[in-house]
Amino acid sequence: YLCVGRDPRDVAISWDHHLANMDFDAFMALRAEAVGVGDLVDLPPPPPPPPADPVERFWRFVDGDGERSPALATVLGHLQTFWDRRDEPNVALFHYSDLSADLPGQLRRLAEVLSITVSDERIKELAAAATFDRMKSRATDLAPNADQGFWRSTEDFFHRGSSGQWRHLLNDQDLDRYQERVSQLASTELATWAHQGWLGARPA
Repeated sequence: YLCVGRDPRDVAISWDHHLANMDFDAFMALRAEAVGVGDLVDLPPPPPPPPADPVERFWRFVDGDGERSPALATVLGHLQTFWDRRDEPNVALFHYSDLSADLPGQLRRLAEVLSITVSDERIKELAAAATFDRMKSRATDLAPNADQGFWRSTEDFFHRGSSGQWRHLLNDQDLDRYQERVSQLASTELATWAHQGWLGARPA
């Protein structure tokens, strides 16, 4: 089992962009018809309209219960299921920040996890193909459900790919409030990894 984690604050911003890019009328039409997209039948209805203020949208993610839309509680709860089994031989955790910092190195690690022999040259080719810009240029092929019409723009599914966009929203008091919520939902070890990855959490 492979799990890819990301700083939950970045998850909140990414989800915000996805909501803005989703055509809910098209989504609900597909859900109702369930033609070739049977997995949509079991999904909950769309979340309520988001607040206009991006800071309020962030706190709805942080404080929400996850029943109608992704929330900090569900993100950390999902990661916890992998974190508890991280030492098992068939479980491997990767992190977006590590992939951003050292994509070739993380691809080598993935090859090792899967017991695949890959040459250095092939690693370079794969890393070049897996960069954010290359993936965005192939959005029609790579965006999930791209052929089902509920993204207003498949290219905008790959919005920026950068981390830390939440920084312009939150002040020190906000960060304290956020950390308090995290401490209610996750252990210190998991919280550190979820926000920093393996490379960032490694002692100097």
